[in-house]
Amino acid sequence: MSGSQTQPVPIGNWTQYIKNTLTGSNNFIQFLIGKSGGGLDNPTEADCDKAFNASYQCGNGKNKLINIPSGSRGQTVVFDCRDETAICSGFKLTLGDDGNLVMTNSKNEHIWSSNTSKTGISLEKYKAANGKYKRNFIKSGEILEIGEFIGSPSGNCYLQMVKKQDANAGLELRYEVTDCSSKTDTLTKGNSKYSNGLYSVPKTNINNLNKVGYVTDDGKLREYPSDMITHGNNYYLLGNYSNEGNNIDTIQNSSVDGCKEKCNSNNECAGFIFNSADKTCQIKTSSMFPNSNRVPDKNSELYVRSKSVSNNASCTKNINASNAMEWDLYPAGTKMSMDTLCQLGLVTAKEKAELDAANQNLHGLSSNLESKLKDLTQEDEKLVSMLGYNVNKLKKDLNSYEKVYKVAKKHDDNFNRAAAQYEDTSLSMISRNYQYLLWTILAIIIIIGSIRVTR
Repeated sequence: MSGSQTQPVPIGNWTQYIKNTLTGSNNFIQFLIGKSGGGLDNPTEADCDKAFNASYQCGNGKNKLINIPSGSRGQTVVFDCRDETAICSGFKLTLGDDGNLVMTNSKNEHIWSSNTSKTGISLEKYKAANGKYKRNFIKSGEILEIGEFIGSPSGNCYLQMVKKQDANAGLELRYEVTDCSSKTDTLTKGNSKYSNGLYSVPKTNINNLNKVGYVTDDGKLREYPSDMITHGNNYYLLGNYSNEGNNIDTIQNSSVDGCKEKCNSNNECAGFIFNSADKTCQIKTSSMFPNSNRVPDKNSELYVRSKSVSNNASCTKNINASNAMEWDLYPAGTKMSMDTLCQLGLVTAKEKAELDAANQNLHGLSSNLESKLKDLTQEDEKLVSMLGYNVNKLKKDLNSYEKVYKVAKKHDDNFNRAAAQYEDTSLSMISRNYQYLLWTILAIIIIIGSIRVTR
């Protein structure tokens, strides 16, 4: 919004009147409330008590409210977006002779700098006065088409929108080391190595419009096939556009919410056009935008129906809006399928694979343990068998030992008896010998006595 105006309007519902007026670039509009416009007619008592309530939005800012609880007739209502306009329009990108680009806001505060410092020779043709805007800066809302530039005050560097070999456009900060350039396709080019690329805008691939994909954890884009995509119940407002043809039905005396409800009830509905002037709603097929052109129309609003997907339970069903250029930035992966696992499903599958591997390892250990136990059991059986054999043999040996012991003991007893008899016999013999000796000695003594007596 820009400019200022005061308009008389009648008492009643102003919504449509104000909505049609607050378009374009106006930033300050005043309305005088009155029954017939000027507020000079004698109002009825009911008109004097009329209240006035309105809400409006400046750009994408917060809603502003106007509230006159009663007696609004003859009062002036102001819709003011001057502060927001000053903030939005106050940005400026300035190129200096030092080769640096500086962006400032409405308060002249530096918010960005290219931090470049290379410059070349000063050339008249690249001076700021010979650029598109005849100055060394570009303001909010101003653009550079391919081949257009803004120069530094001395012309020792310049900012130019250039065309790339791949048909993309890019903004470059350039400088010349010699006064030598060539013209190709109305584009003035210096030596490309004497430039600083600031950004490039790739050519939009319209074939990517209306697609749905899933971005994996490793940054790959997996596209959903058409048989997994259906219509959702949310809508994206693309602005004040109409779209000719592709109609399913036209609803009279409707509203945006009524259009949505009607579209949601039809599986073939891909969106709608709501005309705020005549309150009509045109329900569209999938051949509507982006598959067909859109036409600017201040009274029309273009709504595109969101998408819904069927997928594996581990995958999200939330769909976020993006653009065709962003789609091209992702490396393509394989297409989605109902068996495709996502996030928790992948983690679960990984954990399951690890668990399966652990189970297999445990099974191998169990098999080895079972084999070892079997070997030990067999060894135990052998040991038990050998032990049983040894026990039996020991019992037999003990029986033999017992028999030998008994025989030995018997022989020992016999020996003891024989020894006793021998001892007894020896003692008897000794006793007899003693007696014999005594008798012999006595006989000798007697003989000796006899001899002596005889003598």
